[in-house]
Amino acid sequence: MITEVLSRLPAWLRRNRGLAGLVALLEKHKSQLAILGIFLVLWLIGIVVNPGAFLGRYTYISLMSVIPITLTLALGFTLVVISKELDLSFPSVMGLSGWIFALLLPHSSIPAFFGAISTGLLAGILNGLIVTKVGVPSLVATLGMLFAWRGVIMVGTQGWGTSLTPYKETVIYDLLVGRIGELVPMQMLWGLLAVMALWLFLNRHKFGGYIYFVGDNPLSAKMMGINVDRVKIMAFALIGGMAALAGMI
Repeated sequence: MITEVLSRLPAWLRRNRGLAGLVALLEKHKSQLAILGIFLVLWLIGIVVNPGAFLGRYTYISLMSVIPITLTLALGFTLVVISKELDLSFPSVMGLSGWIFALLLPHSSIPAFFGAISTGLLAGILNGLIVTKVGVPSLVATLGMLFAWRGVIMVGTQGWGTSLTPYKETVIYDLLVGRIGELVPMQMLWGLLAVMALWLFLNRHKFGGYIYFVGDNPLSAKMMGINVDRVKIMAFALIGGMAALAGMI
């Protein structure tokens, strides 16, 4: 495909290495570019049909407030799926971590933040241990933990919610759900940080390579010296930690 494109260019353009590299880059990411193109077409159709909604800033502020929560969960789930496992417990882990956050917040915001993250990580590690060490299929194990953690929340809270309204003017509020310049929600910043972290893990860190190897062929990965169980446990731990972050937000 790249050769065909370059052959149709003028001679002086074909000798331009930078242009050839650009064409190669476009060819490499053609699927992503196609999806982006479809999105732009649908967006333009929306602008034409309802310009008031699709050109209003509050629409995008609302989207930037809500989408990062789902995005963070999806990113963590991606790591588990690449390793050829499933985690269905993250909604309850999200609620459990949020509850721990609400319990600790009256004492101090820093212990509340790290307590919630630790709760998510430990819940993920427990899932990983059940799957790798006990041998229970991840679908069954995490589905069971979904109901188990939900039961813990219901028993612990007795069905009552905890209001966080008194903390609206605090630093932790501004850090998690505040606004940058009264326009960009902090949730969007957390979502972008999660995207960057996942990209670094998968493309610039050996852990990302290990996940791909384990997902492709666990036996070959083990023969290459990769600790397959540890990689899977870490993947479960990461989705637990990201579910905790989403729960706090």
